[in-house]
Amino acid sequence: MVALLGPAPVSIDELARVANLSMRETRAILMELELSGRLTRTGGDLISLAAN
Repeated sequence: MVALLGPAPVSIDELARVANLSMRETRAILMELELSGRLTRTGGDLISLAAN
């Protein structure tokens, strides 16, 4: 999943589609990434990798 993310925000729906995962699976993975500080939410269900 991380390989599909970058600095430009993408929608969670699009990410789930490209990753071929259910929304439930996608949101679970994204929650883990967010808790580890690797994910930034930019509003409107848009996400990107956090800047290090």
